[in-house]
Amino acid sequence: SYVSTLILIKTAFTICAVLWLIHFLRRISQFNFSDVGIIQKKLLFLVWFLILFNEPFYFFHALIPYKIVSILNTVIQATFISLLLHFWSFLIDTISEEDVIRESPVKFYGPKLLLVVLIWLFLMVALALVRMQEAADPTFYWDLDINQTSVKALSWILFCLLIIYSLYLIGI
Repeated sequence: SYVSTLILIKTAFTICAVLWLIHFLRRISQFNFSDVGIIQKKLLFLVWFLILFNEPFYFFHALIPYKIVSILNTVIQATFISLLLHFWSFLIDTISEEDVIRESPVKFYGPKLLLVVLIWLFLMVALALVRMQEAADPTFYWDLDINQTSVKALSWILFCLLIIYSLYLIGI
């Protein structure tokens, strides 16, 4: 019952996301792609990763080896979250850009991009450790069964990186 409800929800969400993507593509196709703004291009890329983030082919898990699906899901989840963080920082900067003159975009975007890459890297490692534990023990639940200091340390590092990112985002 739970699995069929989960499949139904994931399928409904995927269908909605694909319909929105088709609508967005139809609207954006009216313009020359080189004329489309960078925010719209990034948004288009994010929607593809959102669809993949939701595991649209969840019901094929029984047919595909767990390790392949696990590695793919780890990469997609970490990449989507990092791209979303990058998009937010770019969007906030674009909104406030009118009254700020930047000497060097590299100086401004470099630390934020480095932070997002670090978040992606630590997310990849943390998710991979949890996935390896899940593969070894199917009854593993990361919140209750975690005794590994490495995953706890990675969680704290990620938390600190997200705090630093939040401070960058609000402009401190």
